[in-house]
Amino acid sequence: MTCLYWVKLTKVLKIEDVTRDDDDDDEGKEEENQKEKKKKKKRLKKKRLKKKKKKKKKK
Repeated sequence: MTCLYWVKLTKVLKIEDVTRDDDDDDEGKEEENQKEKKKKKKRLKKKRLKKKKKKKKKK
């Protein structure tokens, strides 16, 4: 029974190795997501700065 169990484990590991190749595509998507997040942060920063400037002008 233990031998069969180990064979099943190795088969599962091989499947995981195959799925890791698919993760390469995901990395490209993650990089794009990070770029989008950075753009959003920049936009928000600009908005904050504009609000601060308006407040200063009012005073």
